[in-house]
Amino acid sequence: FQPSVSSSESTRLARRLVSRVIGHRQGEYEGVTGGMPAQVAQSRLIEGNLGWVELATLLVVALVVALRFRAVGAAALTIGAVIGAYLVSERLVALFGRTGGITLPAEMGPVLVVLVMGVTTDYSIFFVSRFRMLLQQGSDPREAARTVVRQITPIVIAAGVTVAAGTASLLVASLRFLHDFGPGLAAAVLVAMLTASVLVPAGLAVGGRRLFWPHAAGGARDEEGARGADAIDDMAEAQATASWGDAQAAEGTPGAEREGSPRAERSRAGAPRFSPARLAARHPIVGLLVAVVLVLAGASGLRQTAVGNELVQGLPHGSEPRLAYAQAERGFTSGVLAPTVLLVGERRIGDLRAQLMRLQALLEAQRGVALVLGPRQQQPPARLGLAAGRLGLAPARLRLAPTRLRLAVSKDGNLARYLLFLTSDPLGARGLSRVRALQGRLPRLLADAGLAHARPLLGGDSALSVDIVDATLTDLGRVMPVMLLAIFAILAIYLRALVAPAYLVLTSLLAVFSALGLTVYVMQDLLRYGQITYYVIFTVAVLLVSLGSDYNVFLIGRIWQQGRRRPMRAAVEVAGARAARPIALAGIVLAAAFALLAIVPLRAFREIAFAMTVGLLIDAFIVRAILVPALVSLVGPRSAWPRTLSGERSERPDAQQARGAL
Repeated sequence: FQPSVSSSESTRLARRLVSRVIGHRQGEYEGVTGGMPAQVAQSRLIEGNLGWVELATLLVVALVVALRFRAVGAAALTIGAVIGAYLVSERLVALFGRTGGITLPAEMGPVLVVLVMGVTTDYSIFFVSRFRMLLQQGSDPREAARTVVRQITPIVIAAGVTVAAGTASLLVASLRFLHDFGPGLAAAVLVAMLTASVLVPAGLAVGGRRLFWPHAAGGARDEEGARGADAIDDMAEAQATASWGDAQAAEGTPGAEREGSPRAERSRAGAPRFSPARLAARHPIVGLLVAVVLVLAGASGLRQTAVGNELVQGLPHGSEPRLAYAQAERGFTSGVLAPTVLLVGERRIGDLRAQLMRLQALLEAQRGVALVLGPRQQQPPARLGLAAGRLGLAPARLRLAPTRLRLAVSKDGNLARYLLFLTSDPLGARGLSRVRALQGRLPRLLADAGLAHARPLLGGDSALSVDIVDATLTDLGRVMPVMLLAIFAILAIYLRALVAPAYLVLTSLLAVFSALGLTVYVMQDLLRYGQITYYVIFTVAVLLVSLGSDYNVFLIGRIWQQGRRRPMRAAVEVAGARAARPIALAGIVLAAAFALLAIVPLRAFREIAFAMTVGLLIDAFIVRAILVPALVSLVGPRSAWPRTLSGERSERPDAQQARGAL
């Protein structure tokens, strides 16, 4: 096709050729395959299943919220916020694309859906939980709504800015589709943050106690509801006091616990009797070892990671491009889908026929190469026309003028071309490895063929995939330090500390390693995919680090608030256990949302769905529930450096007196 023909148009023309010219007879197979038809099929599958992803996500959100609060109104309010956030973010991202000349990848659609809906649900849950708690304490609905805004908004802003900063770091990527991916995700997260901060409190003020029908939000509380509300209530107070500082907390920041108050007594009593965070605080070394062993066990799968481009093989088995490729693979070789093109340039290289023939023989002898077409197949124009006539093909009818057909040598004689057909999938991990190896051996092969001064260039879909895969992994190494630095800066400003943000950011990487390793074990090995799609690694790493830092905001602020009244280890024991429930709920909501990406029948989306689901659960139930409490307990009050928490200051004279007695 001419370069101006689009992928969809070329696919349409190829199918018309099959239906109008080739036809079908019994026992024959006709199909259209290749990179362009695969791209068209992939885009149609994404667009066709996007609505199902949206609907399933809304149903899961409604179910989780309704079960959590046992109230229809709370679920309806959350769904309203989720729909509003998604509609605004979708239009904002489209506006960025039109005004900024940004071409957003089709893969962004489903990821955008689950990210916005999941994040908005998490933020809405914290608003609604705090509001219900205040109503249960007898507060007026309007006053309760104002208190919710004052106490919960700092949490949501800090969390939203953290996630947005993480995704916006994609701007430093060199690949265009990755570079364009970042601003869209960051804008979507900020829209979710603002929507939850504005729409949910307004809905709470208007709906009041009616939102919690059929279970009243006032009067006596059942024990389970009280525990759940207290956990999120304390977490909210922690973030409010952590963001305003010790002095304001001492002066009576709304929601702060006072000595002798019933809530302070409940805090001293601790949280649930059995909690991984409590055990990790009491036995930090054991907790650290257990968490690290569990995480590294999953991460061990990274050693055997094979990365490829599953453009065709990632399609459903019944799709035409994949089915046609399977037929072509059986009839010819796996590499027939996308031959690797080798261009060799040198002045008047067409006259060096013996050297060109020798190079073709050397290329055919390379490992993984099934067939090479080149100067050996170059036919004089007259003989080519005669061969076409014997086959009943009129060159004029086919719009192929024999004098213009240059298979191996260019018209000016300065460029030679070879088509290399591999024995393996040319876009798969093994095929890309073969192309990399060939690229490294080309100078030696040219010298052996007597073409030491020629300039080699590799082209074709396989060589292009090598460049894209390598550039994506290189961009990951460029983006990740920027992301970690941005998240560290936000946590340091929010907590006014330098030590804790440093190790908190690094713990987020452990969940990424473990999730990707488990994905290799399950998808690549157990399900026999044979490889992982190259952009899955990038997407999962960026999202997990960003969302894991979101949980850091929820957890460490609670520990900071408790640390103002008691030693660090005791603060971790109480705060970690009581914050475990909201963090677990947030992790389950986001994990369920990302699991729905598996609705899109593409391998890459199922890999993302599995990796994100496992990674979020590991982050919530191992990293934040065990590893972080153990680390904070081991590091102790130095975590708050250069600050000193008031709880540690109050303990210092007693500690000095005890050391003096010893």
